[in-house]
Amino acid sequence: RALTYILKNNFKAESGSRSDVPKIVILITDGKSQDDVLSPAQRLRDAGIELFAIGVKYADKKELRAIASPPQKTHVYNVPDFSFMFDIMEKLTRSVCERISELNGGDSGGFSRRWSDLMTSEVTARRFCVTRPVNL
Repeated sequence: RALTYILKNNFKAESGSRSDVPKIVILITDGKSQDDVLSPAQRLRDAGIELFAIGVKYADKKELRAIASPPQKTHVYNVPDFSFMFDIMEKLTRSVCERISELNGGDSGGFSRRWSDLMTSEVTARRFCVTRPVNL
């Protein structure tokens, strides 16, 4: 249902989406979905939305691979507990920034070259944020 919600409600002009900005979703789950994920994930990818999947603890690895955009090496992550999110943060941030650069035709305005300048919030069971300083 989360993927369907994203498809119906996000990445639309009325919700602030712009056609010249890459569209990326980072899905974090700690279990197996109780509904269909294959169809909504494919519809998101068909709409040009890049999907990264992070599994925590009991997440279904096969399901994560089915959700994520290729390649799995850069788009699928697993951690044993939310407290391990920082262990993948650097690789995930680099992968997202490099993909943004690729989607922009190689022109990232320097953004992907300065991925290490990104700031992360405290990781909790409910959220974490990655932001960049305004001057980047």
